Amino acid sequence: MVLDTRFLEALKKRALKRSRLAYEIYYECYIDSSLTPDYCSNLELLQLLEILEEKEEITLPKSKDPKHWRKGKPELPTWINIIKVKKERSSSTIYWHPKLSFMYSEKNPSTVKSAKVINEYLVNRTSGAFPIAIKERSLLLFNDEKKLDSLRKGMIFQHITLNDIDCYLVSIPIISTLFSNQSEKIIVIENYNTYDSFCKFNKKVNYYHEVIYGWGVNANSEDMAHAIYERWDKNHNLTISYFGDIDPAGINIAVGLGNRLKKISEDIDFEIAKKYYRYILDNGVKDTKSFKSKKIENMSLTKLLFEDMYTEINKLFEEKSRIAQERLNIEVLMKKFRKE
Repeated sequence: MVLDTRFLEALKKRALKRSRLAYEIYYECYIDSSLTPDYCSNLELLQLLEILEEKEEITLPKSKDPKHWRKGKPELPTWINIIKVKKERSSSTIYWHPKLSFMYSEKNPSTVKSAKVINEYLVNRTSGAFPIAIKERSLLLFNDEKKLDSLRKGMIFQHITLNDIDCYLVSIPIISTLFSNQSEKIIVIENYNTYDSFCKFNKKVNYYHEVIYGWGVNANSEDMAHAIYERWDKNHNLTISYFGDIDPAGINIAVGLGNRLKKISEDIDFEIAKKYYRYILDNGVKDTKSFKSKKIENMSLTKLLFEDMYTEINKLFEEKSRIAQERLNIEVLMKKFRKE
Protein backbone atom coordinates (compact mmCIF):
# COMPACT_ATOMS: atom_id res chain seq x y z
CA MET A 1 0.00 0.00 0.00
CA VAL A 2 2.27 2.75 -1.30
CA LEU A 3 1.16 6.23 -2.28
CA ASP A 4 1.92 7.32 -5.80
CA THR A 5 4.71 9.91 -5.85
CA ARG A 6 2.71 12.28 -8.05
CA PHE A 7 -0.21 12.08 -5.60
CA LEU A 8 2.02 12.98 -2.67
CA GLU A 9 3.58 15.86 -4.61
CA ALA A 10 0.09 17.19 -5.42
CA LEU A 11 -0.93 17.01 -1.76
CA LYS A 12 2.20 18.92 -0.68
CA LYS A 13 1.12 21.88 -2.76
CA ARG A 14 -2.27 22.12 -1.07
CA ALA A 15 -3.06 23.84 2.25
CA LEU A 16 -5.05 20.88 3.53
CA LYS A 17 -4.87 19.90 7.15
CA ARG A 18 -7.41 18.15 9.36
CA SER A 19 -8.95 14.79 8.65
CA ARG A 20 -10.14 15.61 5.11
CA LEU A 21 -6.57 15.03 4.00
CA ALA A 22 -6.74 11.59 5.54
CA TYR A 23 -9.83 10.95 3.46
CA GLU A 24 -8.02 12.00 0.29
CA ILE A 25 -5.29 9.50 1.06
CA TYR A 26 -7.98 6.90 1.71
CA TYR A 27 -9.51 7.54 -1.71
CA GLU A 28 -6.12 6.92 -3.29
CA CYS A 29 -5.23 3.77 -1.37
CA TYR A 30 -8.29 1.92 -0.10
CA ILE A 31 -8.67 -1.39 -1.92
CA ASP A 32 -12.46 -1.40 -2.20
CA SER A 33 -13.07 1.60 -4.45
CA SER A 34 -16.85 1.15 -4.18
CA LEU A 35 -16.69 2.44 -0.59
CA THR A 36 -15.93 5.95 0.54
CA PRO A 37 -14.39 7.15 3.84
CA ASP A 38 -17.89 8.05 5.01
CA TYR A 39 -18.91 4.42 4.83
CA CYS A 40 -15.76 2.82 6.19
CA SER A 41 -15.06 2.50 9.85
CA ASN A 42 -12.77 4.94 11.63
CA LEU A 43 -10.75 1.91 12.61
CA GLU A 44 -10.09 0.99 8.96
CA LEU A 45 -9.06 4.54 8.14
CA LEU A 46 -6.76 4.82 11.14
CA GLN A 47 -5.14 1.47 10.29
CA LEU A 48 -4.46 2.73 6.78
CA LEU A 49 -2.86 5.93 8.07
CA GLU A 50 -0.72 4.00 10.54
CA ILE A 51 0.55 1.74 7.72
CA LEU A 52 1.51 4.80 5.67
CA GLU A 53 3.27 6.26 8.70
CA GLU A 54 5.27 3.05 9.13
CA LYS A 55 6.33 3.36 5.49
CA GLU A 56 7.51 6.89 6.27
CA GLU A 57 5.20 8.46 3.74
CA ILE A 58 3.24 10.50 6.27
CA THR A 59 3.54 11.51 9.94
CA LEU A 60 0.68 11.69 12.43
CA PRO A 61 0.42 13.98 15.48
CA LYS A 62 1.93 12.26 18.51
CA SER A 63 -0.01 14.07 21.24
CA LYS A 64 -3.56 12.96 22.12
CA ASP A 65 -4.50 16.58 22.70
CA PRO A 66 -8.01 17.33 21.24
CA LYS A 67 -6.36 20.00 19.06
CA HIS A 68 -4.58 17.22 17.22
CA TRP A 69 -7.03 14.33 17.48
CA ARG A 70 -10.76 14.27 16.83
CA LYS A 71 -12.86 12.36 19.33
CA GLY A 72 -14.24 9.03 18.16
CA LYS A 73 -13.81 5.30 18.39
CA PRO A 74 -11.00 5.33 17.58
CA GLU A 75 -9.91 8.97 17.45
CA LEU A 76 -8.74 10.31 14.09
CA PRO A 77 -5.96 12.89 13.50
CA THR A 78 -7.03 16.43 12.64
CA TRP A 79 -3.92 16.94 10.52
CA ILE A 80 -1.34 14.88 8.62
CA ASN A 81 2.14 15.81 7.49
CA ILE A 82 3.28 14.57 4.09
CA ILE A 83 6.92 13.57 4.23
CA LYS A 84 8.90 15.34 1.53
CA VAL A 85 9.21 13.21 -1.58
CA LYS A 86 12.80 12.75 -2.59
CA LYS A 87 13.49 12.85 -6.28
CA GLU A 88 15.25 9.81 -7.56
CA ARG A 89 18.74 10.54 -8.72
CA SER A 90 20.14 8.85 -11.76
CA SER A 91 22.41 6.05 -10.76
CA SER A 92 24.80 6.87 -13.55
CA THR A 93 25.93 10.01 -15.34
CA ILE A 94 25.52 10.07 -19.10
CA TYR A 95 28.73 10.81 -20.95
CA TRP A 96 27.58 12.16 -24.27
CA HIS A 97 29.58 11.61 -27.42
CA PRO A 98 30.94 14.96 -28.74
CA LYS A 99 28.47 14.91 -31.64
CA LEU A 100 25.60 14.64 -29.15
CA SER A 101 27.02 17.05 -26.55
CA PHE A 102 24.05 19.39 -27.14
CA MET A 103 21.90 16.80 -25.35
CA TYR A 104 23.19 17.99 -21.95
CA SER A 105 20.58 20.73 -22.04
CA GLU A 106 17.79 18.84 -23.82
CA LYS A 107 14.57 18.54 -21.80
CA ASN A 108 12.33 16.51 -24.11
CA PRO A 109 12.20 12.99 -22.59
CA SER A 110 11.44 11.31 -25.93
CA THR A 111 14.39 12.99 -27.66
CA VAL A 112 16.72 12.14 -24.77
CA LYS A 113 15.58 8.52 -24.79
CA SER A 114 16.30 8.12 -28.51
CA ALA A 115 19.60 10.00 -28.24
CA LYS A 116 20.78 7.69 -25.44
CA VAL A 117 20.45 4.68 -27.74
CA ILE A 118 22.39 6.37 -30.53
CA ASN A 119 24.93 7.71 -28.03
CA GLU A 120 25.66 4.22 -26.76
CA TYR A 121 26.36 3.10 -30.31
CA LEU A 122 28.65 6.08 -31.00
CA VAL A 123 30.59 5.66 -27.76
CA ASN A 124 31.13 1.95 -28.28
CA ARG A 125 31.57 2.06 -32.05
CA THR A 126 34.52 0.10 -33.35
CA SER A 127 36.58 1.15 -36.34
CA GLY A 128 35.73 -0.57 -39.58
CA ALA A 129 32.07 -1.13 -38.66
CA PHE A 130 30.14 -2.60 -41.55
CA PRO A 131 27.50 -0.23 -43.05
CA ILE A 132 24.03 -1.75 -43.27
CA ALA A 133 20.63 -0.58 -44.53
CA ILE A 134 18.86 2.00 -42.36
CA LYS A 135 15.94 -0.25 -41.41
CA GLU A 136 18.31 -3.04 -40.44
CA ARG A 137 20.32 -0.68 -38.21
CA SER A 138 17.11 0.74 -36.75
CA LEU A 139 15.94 -2.74 -35.79
CA LEU A 140 19.25 -3.47 -34.06
CA LEU A 141 19.24 -0.19 -32.13
CA PHE A 142 15.56 0.28 -31.27
CA ASN A 143 13.93 -3.07 -32.06
CA ASP A 144 11.84 -0.98 -34.46
CA GLU A 145 12.77 -0.91 -38.14
CA LYS A 146 11.04 2.45 -38.76
CA LYS A 147 12.40 4.40 -35.78
CA LEU A 148 15.57 5.80 -37.39
CA ASP A 149 13.65 6.95 -40.43
CA SER A 150 11.25 8.88 -38.18
CA LEU A 151 14.19 10.50 -36.35
CA ARG A 152 15.91 11.71 -39.53
CA LYS A 153 13.92 14.96 -39.65
CA GLY A 154 14.44 15.75 -35.98
CA MET A 155 17.14 17.61 -34.05
CA ILE A 156 19.39 14.57 -33.47
CA PHE A 157 20.19 14.29 -37.16
CA GLN A 158 21.01 17.96 -37.35
CA HIS A 159 24.21 16.95 -35.55
CA ILE A 160 24.94 13.44 -36.81
CA THR A 161 24.63 11.62 -40.13
CA LEU A 162 23.61 8.10 -41.06
CA ASN A 163 27.28 7.45 -41.80
CA ASP A 164 28.07 8.09 -38.13
CA ILE A 165 25.94 5.12 -37.14
CA ASP A 166 27.06 3.03 -40.11
CA CYS A 167 23.89 2.84 -42.13
CA TYR A 168 22.50 4.21 -45.36
CA LEU A 169 19.22 4.89 -47.14
CA VAL A 170 17.99 2.28 -49.57
CA SER A 171 16.02 3.50 -52.57
CA ILE A 172 12.85 1.72 -53.62
CA PRO A 173 13.69 -0.35 -56.72
CA ILE A 174 12.73 1.58 -59.83
CA ILE A 175 10.90 -0.28 -62.60
CA SER A 176 12.27 0.73 -65.98
CA THR A 177 13.15 -0.59 -69.42
CA LEU A 178 16.58 0.13 -70.88
CA PHE A 179 17.13 0.26 -74.63
CA SER A 180 20.34 -0.47 -76.50
CA ASN A 181 20.79 2.87 -78.25
CA GLN A 182 22.91 5.97 -77.92
CA SER A 183 20.04 8.23 -76.92
CA GLU A 184 20.59 10.59 -74.01
CA LYS A 185 16.90 10.95 -73.22
CA ILE A 186 14.97 9.41 -70.34
CA ILE A 187 11.22 9.67 -69.78
CA VAL A 188 9.27 9.02 -66.59
CA ILE A 189 5.67 7.84 -67.13
CA GLU A 190 3.16 8.30 -64.33
CA ASN A 191 0.83 5.32 -64.95
CA TYR A 192 1.62 1.72 -65.85
CA ASN A 193 -0.64 1.30 -68.92
CA THR A 194 0.99 4.28 -70.61
CA TYR A 195 4.38 2.94 -69.47
CA ASP A 196 3.64 -0.28 -71.35
CA SER A 197 2.63 1.68 -74.47
CA PHE A 198 5.79 3.79 -74.36
CA CYS A 199 8.01 0.71 -73.99
CA LYS A 200 6.40 -0.90 -77.06
CA PHE A 201 6.59 2.40 -78.95
CA ASN A 202 10.24 2.94 -78.08
CA LYS A 203 11.21 -0.54 -79.32
CA LYS A 204 10.25 0.74 -82.77
CA VAL A 205 11.66 4.26 -82.65
CA ASN A 206 14.62 3.98 -80.21
CA TYR A 207 14.02 7.56 -79.14
CA TYR A 208 14.58 7.08 -75.40
CA HIS A 209 17.48 5.34 -73.72
CA GLU A 210 15.23 4.44 -70.78
CA VAL A 211 11.52 4.49 -69.98
CA ILE A 212 10.80 4.62 -66.22
CA TYR A 213 7.54 3.70 -64.51
CA GLY A 214 6.66 6.41 -61.99
CA TRP A 215 4.29 4.48 -59.71
CA GLY A 216 1.72 7.28 -59.67
CA VAL A 217 2.35 9.68 -56.78
CA ASN A 218 5.60 7.83 -56.02
CA ALA A 219 7.02 9.55 -59.08
CA ASN A 220 7.26 12.59 -56.82
CA SER A 221 9.40 10.99 -54.12
CA GLU A 222 12.93 11.21 -52.79
CA ASP A 223 13.57 7.68 -54.04
CA MET A 224 12.62 8.58 -57.61
CA ALA A 225 14.60 11.82 -57.52
CA HIS A 226 17.74 10.06 -56.23
CA ALA A 227 17.35 7.23 -58.76
CA ILE A 228 17.22 9.76 -61.59
CA TYR A 229 20.12 11.71 -60.11
CA GLU A 230 22.27 8.55 -60.05
CA ARG A 231 21.63 8.13 -63.77
CA TRP A 232 22.36 11.78 -64.51
CA ASP A 233 25.51 11.72 -62.38
CA LYS A 234 26.95 9.08 -64.73
CA ASN A 235 26.08 11.13 -67.80
CA HIS A 236 25.50 14.86 -67.41
CA ASN A 237 24.17 15.09 -70.96
CA LEU A 238 21.00 13.23 -70.04
CA THR A 239 17.66 14.98 -70.49
CA ILE A 240 14.86 13.78 -68.20
CA SER A 241 11.25 14.36 -69.22
CA TYR A 242 7.99 13.52 -67.49
CA PHE A 243 4.52 12.66 -68.76
CA GLY A 244 1.38 12.14 -66.68
CA ASP A 245 -2.31 12.94 -66.32
CA ILE A 246 -3.63 16.44 -66.83
CA ASP A 247 -5.34 16.83 -63.50
CA PRO A 248 -4.21 18.64 -60.33
CA ALA A 249 -2.65 15.48 -58.84
CA GLY A 250 -0.74 14.73 -62.07
CA ILE A 251 0.47 18.32 -62.42
CA ASN A 252 1.62 18.35 -58.79
CA ILE A 253 3.61 15.16 -59.38
CA ALA A 254 5.40 16.69 -62.38
CA VAL A 255 6.17 19.93 -60.55
CA GLY A 256 7.16 18.10 -57.36
CA LEU A 257 9.61 15.80 -59.13
CA GLY A 258 11.16 18.73 -61.00
CA ASN A 259 11.52 20.66 -57.74
CA ARG A 260 13.19 17.70 -55.98
CA LEU A 261 15.66 17.25 -58.82
CA LYS A 262 16.58 20.93 -58.84
CA LYS A 263 17.24 20.80 -55.10
CA ILE A 264 19.67 17.93 -55.68
CA SER A 265 21.41 19.74 -58.54
CA GLU A 266 20.54 22.88 -60.46
CA ASP A 267 22.30 21.40 -63.49
CA ILE A 268 19.90 18.50 -64.04
CA ASP A 269 18.01 18.97 -67.30
CA PHE A 270 14.39 18.23 -66.39
CA GLU A 271 11.33 19.07 -68.46
CA ILE A 272 7.77 17.95 -69.09
CA ALA A 273 7.16 15.99 -72.33
CA LYS A 274 5.48 18.99 -73.95
CA LYS A 275 4.61 17.37 -77.28
CA TYR A 276 2.60 14.64 -75.54
CA TYR A 277 0.83 17.07 -73.21
CA ARG A 278 0.12 19.28 -76.23
CA TYR A 279 -1.40 16.38 -78.12
CA ILE A 280 -3.80 15.23 -75.40
CA LEU A 281 -4.81 18.84 -74.71
CA ASP A 282 -5.72 19.26 -78.38
CA ASN A 283 -7.18 15.80 -78.97
CA GLY A 284 -8.00 14.27 -75.62
CA VAL A 285 -11.56 13.84 -74.46
CA LYS A 286 -12.33 15.73 -71.28
CA ASP A 287 -13.10 13.50 -68.34
CA THR A 288 -15.25 14.68 -65.44
CA LYS A 289 -13.80 12.11 -63.02
CA SER A 290 -13.46 13.66 -59.56
CA PHE A 291 -10.05 15.12 -58.68
CA LYS A 292 -7.74 13.48 -56.16
CA SER A 293 -6.22 16.89 -55.50
CA LYS A 294 -8.31 20.05 -55.51
CA LYS A 295 -5.67 22.57 -56.48
CA ILE A 296 -2.24 23.02 -58.00
CA GLU A 297 0.28 23.33 -55.17
CA ASN A 298 2.91 25.50 -56.86
CA MET A 299 1.56 27.90 -59.48
CA SER A 300 4.88 29.56 -60.31
CA LEU A 301 6.68 26.29 -61.07
CA THR A 302 3.67 25.01 -63.00
CA LYS A 303 3.77 28.10 -65.23
CA LEU A 304 7.50 27.65 -65.68
CA LEU A 305 7.21 24.00 -66.74
CA PHE A 306 4.05 24.20 -68.86
CA GLU A 307 4.55 27.70 -70.31
CA ASP A 308 1.80 28.52 -72.84
CA MET A 309 -0.22 25.41 -71.91
CA TYR A 310 -0.73 26.67 -68.38
CA THR A 311 -3.71 28.91 -69.27
CA GLU A 312 -5.49 26.05 -71.04
CA ILE A 313 -4.83 23.66 -68.18
CA ASN A 314 -6.05 26.16 -65.61
CA LYS A 315 -9.26 26.71 -67.60
CA LEU A 316 -9.74 22.95 -67.79
CA PHE A 317 -9.52 22.70 -64.01
CA GLU A 318 -11.94 25.57 -63.53
CA GLU A 319 -14.41 23.48 -65.53
CA LYS A 320 -13.70 20.55 -63.17
CA SER A 321 -12.39 18.54 -66.11
CA ARG A 322 -9.26 16.45 -66.61
CA ILE A 323 -7.55 14.46 -69.36
CA ALA A 324 -6.02 11.09 -68.62
CA GLN A 325 -2.59 10.33 -70.07
CA GLU A 326 -3.99 7.00 -71.32
CA ARG A 327 -5.46 9.03 -74.20
CA LEU A 328 -1.98 8.72 -75.65
CA ASN A 329 -2.11 4.97 -76.32
CA ILE A 330 0.21 2.83 -78.44
CA GLU A 331 -1.92 3.33 -81.55
CA VAL A 332 -1.72 7.11 -81.28
CA LEU A 333 2.00 7.01 -80.56
CA MET A 334 2.71 4.87 -83.63
CA LYS A 335 0.55 7.01 -85.92
CA LYS A 336 1.39 10.48 -84.69
CA PHE A 337 4.94 10.29 -83.29
CA ARG A 338 6.74 7.42 -85.03
CA LYS A 339 8.37 9.63 -87.66
CA GLU A 340 9.66 12.04 -85.06
